[in-house]
This record gives sequence, structure tokens and C-alpha cells, in this order.
Amino acid sequence: QSVVPRYAGSTWVAGTSALSTMRGVAYGTASDATVNYVAVGAGGTVYKGLEGVSQGITGMVWSTVAPVANINFNAAAYAFSKFIAVGDTGANNIYTSADAITWTAAATTVTTKLNAIASNGTTVLAVGDLGSLFSSTDGSNWTTIAALSGTPDLYGVSYSAAGYWIVVGQNGFISTSTDLTTWTTRYNTGSTLRGVTASSANVFVAVGDSGTFVKSTDGVTWTAQTAFSAANLNAVSTDSTQFITVGQGGAIFTSLDGTTWVASTNSSTSDLAAVVGTVSKYVAVGAAGVNISSIH
Repeated sequence: QSVVPRYAGSTWVAGTSALSTMRGVAYGTASDATVNYVAVGAGGTVYKGLEGVSQGITGMVWSTVAPVANINFNAAAYAFSKFIAVGDTGANNIYTSADAITWTAAATTVTTKLNAIASNGTTVLAVGDLGSLFSSTDGSNWTTIAALSGTPDLYGVSYSAAGYWIVVGQNGFISTSTDLTTWTTRYNTGSTLRGVTASSANVFVAVGDSGTFVKSTDGVTWTAQTAFSAANLNAVSTDSTQFITVGQGGAIFTSLDGTTWVASTNSSTSDLAAVVGTVSKYVAVGAAGVNISSIH
């Protein structure tokens, strides 16, 4: 009897409940050598969940970390052996932690509202309102990059194997750069884009409001695709096997090629804000503390 493989992302289970809306999630190794998922959100809340904890029917098991600051975190990433969270309404909108428990404000004060963050392994790029860009090579010291032309609010950022940084945002804005200095607008029409990612095969996908879906095979020419959902899509991620996007009303879709998308079953109708894919599972987080996961 043959066995048909099941990709992660088709079946989801809810994790332990959280009290606050979670807007970002990251995955990495803490200073105590444990591998953790870290979710961040409203009111400076931080939750951590250990990799390797049995999932079964109970989903992810999260522990609460003391609120970091009077700040709403919007996104998180792992780079330079530390977790980095960015947000808004704080005296400093960037915080880092090596152990996912003790968080420290970045040495460089950044008060601009930040909405997304990504790393290429040697540099981290944070993006935010009014076309704002900030880069760092250690997570603590940040350099201000000249705001992008037209100063659109930016909501998503990614880095591709082709060497492109890609940012997306307000009114369908897409811009790319290879050096973080010279940026070229590639697309600038339609609904606001909320997330962007690129596969190892250099398939680029951006998603956004009202199911907007824009794709590129080279990072230069972007083409709007037929929407596969009417829901606002808030984030998109990829791993070695497939793409996954999440959004409004608990919407989850997966795709093997970035073109054909399949809806996944999710018992929760809460809005999902972020998703991360790892070697073992996908984890998505969102409104009112909703968190769900799907194992490989």
C-alpha cells in the first residue's frame, strides 16, 4: 500500500490560549540552547513556546513572558543569535532578547512606527510608516535609510536568494534593492499589500487586502494574479516545500508553486496576522491571542 505524503498546512490545531493579540512570530535558538517560537503583540506582550513539545490535539504550549514595555509590537525576527521585535507607540520601537525572556531596548532610539522586519543573515531591515527603512548588522545599532519615494506606508519585507530586498505596502507598492541604498519601484497600483516572500527558486509572492495576490519570477516584473480569496491576506511565508498565507477570518491557503492555492481547514475565525514555517511545523498567530499550528 502506497503512502501519500501530507504537507504541513492542511490540518491545524489550536494552542494554549493567550490573552493578547499577537502580531508577529519568530523561530530561533535561545541563549540556553533551547529552540523557541516567540510571539509578540499588543501591549508589549511576549509568549514563548519550546520546539519539540508534543503537539497532538493540544497544539502549541506557550508560556507568558513579562510585558516588555508600553509598546504594541507588530513583528518579530531572529538574527544575530537573538530575537528582535519591532512596533509602535513606544519611546523606542526596537527590542532584542538572547533568551526570549529578558528584553532590552536597542542602543539606537527609533520612534517611527515599524510594521515588519526581515534578515538575510548578515543584515536586518525594519520597515514602517511613511516609507521608513532602518538597517542593522547586530540588532542593537540601527542606521536610518532615506525614506522611499512617495513615502508609502510599508507593511512587508523579505530577502531573496537572487540578492533582492523586497518591500511592499500602501496602494500596491513594491520596491526592490540590492544594496539598501538604491531602490526601484516595481509595482504601484491596486490594494495595499501586507506581506511578501521569495522561495529558494526565486518565485516571489506578495499578498494583501481583498485577496490581492501579485507574483514575480525574477523580482523585477510583477503581475497581479486572479484573487483566490476575498479575505484580507496579512502575511505570507515559504519554506523548502510550499508557500502559505494567512489572514482575515482565519483564512489559510497553501501553494506548492505560488500560483495554485488550496484552502486549509481552520476551526478558528479570528484574524491571523503572522505565520512562520520551520523544519517541523507552521505556527500562525493573531487576534485575541489565537494561535494555531500544523506539523509536518
